[in-house]
Amino acid sequence: MPLIDQYTFNGLAIQIHTQATGVLAHPHLAMSVPDPAFRILGGGAEVEQTGGAGNLLTEMLPFSATEWECRAKDHEVSDPANMNVFCVAAALPRGEHRTQSSTSASANHPQATATLPPGFVLVGGGAKANWQQTGGPGSLLYASRPGSGQSWFAAAKDHRLPSPTTITAYAIGLSEQFLASLGLRVVRLRSLSDGPARRPWATCGVGDPLMTVISGGAETQWGGSGSLLTASFPSPVSGTSSPQNYQWKVRGADHLDPDPATIVAWALALIRA
Repeated sequence: MPLIDQYTFNGLAIQIHTQATGVLAHPHLAMSVPDPAFRILGGGAEVEQTGGAGNLLTEMLPFSATEWECRAKDHEVSDPANMNVFCVAAALPRGEHRTQSSTSASANHPQATATLPPGFVLVGGGAKANWQQTGGPGSLLYASRPGSGQSWFAAAKDHRLPSPTTITAYAIGLSEQFLASLGLRVVRLRSLSDGPARRPWATCGVGDPLMTVISGGAETQWGGSGSLLTASFPSPVSGTSSPQNYQWKVRGADHLDPDPATIVAWALALIRA
């Protein structure tokens, strides 16, 4: 798995990894962090759109503490695409890292929220529409982002064709005591796209040497047939020289039926307390 960046922030060693699937109708990749001392803080994916009907995200999740898995699919109309998968990991002592999951009931538009136990602070999360287990034409993500408190929210929908299924939300946390021992705390940043668009996009994060973005999320705000996620991933802030200066970039798209929408980007960042 290619390592694209590594740095130390206030004593915490951080790595950013990426890998591509190649062009596929249903791109899928599960990648492992090579160093067993590192645990995943967060991650995401970017489906490279071809200009055709579209290829849309169905899952971005921590398969384990050291594995990040993502899937996407074309829908009704063939449109194979490449997907770039990203994960952010940190060197952590045993017991300081926790992942919590929660699965919804089956629905056409399932939603779930995973909440961390007391003593842990949200640093990332993920979502999985479980349409492959329940069958049907497919359920597509429109939200994977921080929820209230120390929780992560996930939401998906069938699109044009009925396909009820469940969704699983994943919350990733670090212990409050561990963060305090490094003089760190977690802050949330949020930004909204400029206005409704068929392909809305937004970025969240600042080039601040006292802060480093470690994960993020997205939600399309649709009101018609639907706007779905196509990208939610870390991207370097242009024009900065500090290695920890990342932002979170998100994109959405309607599919076959026009539905201009806005999109919200979230970033979770470590900041020196």
